[in-house]
Amino acid sequence: ERVLMGRRIVLSVGKFEAKKGQDVLIRAFAGLVQDYPDIDLVLIGAEAASLKGLRQLCISEGVTDRVSFYVDISHSDVAKWFQRATLFVLPSRVEPFGIVLLEAGCLGLPVIASNVDGVPELLKEGETGCMVAPDDIPGLTRVMRKMLDDPDASWRMGEQLRTRITQYFS
Repeated sequence: ERVLMGRRIVLSVGKFEAKKGQDVLIRAFAGLVQDYPDIDLVLIGAEAASLKGLRQLCISEGVTDRVSFYVDISHSDVAKWFQRATLFVLPSRVEPFGIVLLEAGCLGLPVIASNVDGVPELLKEGETGCMVAPDDIPGLTRVMRKMLDDPDASWRMGEQLRTRITQYFS
């Protein structure tokens, strides 16, 4: 496994299809790598049409050494990545609810997600996570930078998300 302990992990979980917006995340992440030599991006998902293009995008953005793809892995392996993550990002263009946000929130992970569909029902901006407009690459880069630079505030939001989930989404 190439991703080393002691590095910060930006995690995203979702089927490799255009509506999940992993392309937006890769581009936003590429805007951070120079300033954050200790972060890696881990993308986990089911095989789908966008995977080949996402791998190609990593090459063109020059981030192949900092991005790992885990395709069709077991749920227990996904859970291990949730436990190792520093930040969870769901950059979807469409997201009816986002069960994966509940999973991240149950672990108190700091979360950034697109402000679409059902996401605002779960996240309260600046309290239980941060939201960005879909396809807003500079906005996503800026919010990831803010959360990486202030881990205490980020983890407080993660803990507030955990509390919200246990109260309202049992």
